[in-house]
Order: sequence, then structure tokens, then C-alpha cells
Amino acid sequence: MNVNLVSNVLDTPEIFWSEPALQPMYNAIREYLEIPQRAKILNDRLRVISDLLSMLRDHLTNFGVEYQTLIIIYLIIIAVIVACFEIAVKILQSIKI
Repeated sequence: MNVNLVSNVLDTPEIFWSEPALQPMYNAIREYLEIPQRAKILNDRLRVISDLLSMLRDHLTNFGVEYQTLIIIYLIIIAVIVACFEIAVKILQSIKI
């Protein structure tokens, strides 16, 4: 995700091997445009976005687990109600006989 890993923004171009006289001008332009600082800021912002996306992914995963847990709890409650109803019906039938 780092800008300096994905592109060669922070690398020195190969032209300076053949034209070393242009190196000071290139360095001055880089310094004027604040390329390393901007790349660092961009990397920091991308790291924040990555952390945010990680938190959202964890939240969605936990939400799915919580949802499944609630479904299981509701099913258990329904099973208990049905069992109580069956017991009540059996008790009423035994009283009538």
C-alpha cells in the first residue's frame, strides 16, 4: 500500500547516471515540491484508511456472529415454549381422562 513501494516516486531516475550535472536541479525540484514529505503523508493516510477498513471488516464479521447467536437464542426460546405447550396439553389430557 505504500506509495514508495508501488511506484518509483522516491527513486532517483536513471538518467542521472548519464547526466550527473542535472542531479542538483532534480534534487532542488524534489525539495521544492516536497515529494518525500507528501509521500509520507499519503502513506500515513493510506495506513489510516487501511485500519478503518480492517475495523469495518471485523465489525461486519462480529455482526454476523452476533446475528447467528441471536437466531440460536430465539430458536431455543421457541423450542422451550413449544415444549411447555406440549407438557400443558399432556397435563390437560390426563386431567380429562
